[in-house]
Amino acid sequence: MAIKKTTIVGQSFPRVESNAKVMGAAQYVDDMQFGPNLLHGRLKRSTVPHAMIKRIDVSKARALPGVRVIVTGQDYPGLTGLYLSDRPTFAVDRVRFVGEPVAGVAADTPELAERACELIEVEYEELPGVFDPEFGAKRKCEEFTLAAKELGPHVAAIGMRFYTGTMFPPEYRNQIFIAEHGSWNRTEKIGYRITLVSRDAQGGLRYSVFAEGWLQGQKAWGRPADVLVMPDGALLVSDDAAGVIYRISYGKP
Repeated sequence: MAIKKTTIVGQSFPRVESNAKVMGAAQYVDDMQFGPNLLHGRLKRSTVPHAMIKRIDVSKARALPGVRVIVTGQDYPGLTGLYLSDRPTFAVDRVRFVGEPVAGVAADTPELAERACELIEVEYEELPGVFDPEFGAKRKCEEFTLAAKELGPHVAAIGMRFYTGTMFPPEYRNQIFIAEHGSWNRTEKIGYRITLVSRDAQGGLRYSVFAEGWLQGQKAWGRPADVLVMPDGALLVSDDAAGVIYRISYGKP
């Protein structure tokens, strides 16, 4: 069957706003004037990681001339979220992390809104941290074994295996290979590699890079997802971004 050639698909067209952006004439929200009735908002945020809210006093902030409205969780107990509406817009009875909004202010100027936030008084009854949703409230942290090695933030270590083969040199046996899938929304990407966690003869912990190259600068062309030790001792690495499986083998020099 003959394929009809199109005039759109596969063609490159200039963006309609290109000239304005290149010449500095494009209008952004900060460039727009909304008139003298524009209000400016600021948030009063929690200064503690976990606590009951015993009292919120907004009287001093509300008395400031130019402050139009102050909202707390009692006024707006609704839920919000980027993909799932699962957290309060404003904390209602407790705060669960440093920086959680406890009140919102709208005022005539940004300076007034910031000053009003400073005048809002919040009394907390601090609670112990809950670091695990299932066991955190039932057991003390001292009852659990701490992690032997903390990895980088968002490296996404989604696959790991103890090496049980005999192809690699003896020092690799019973050590852990980790597939670091890589971060997806960090300004500086990290991960995108295979790392090795091992112990030296004195029992000290070592963390080293075994295979890398999927991240070039800040562009990733592949993402290692898992590792598997084959019966012959070779190491398989799956890459769910490139859609391939790599086989890493060792031959004596």
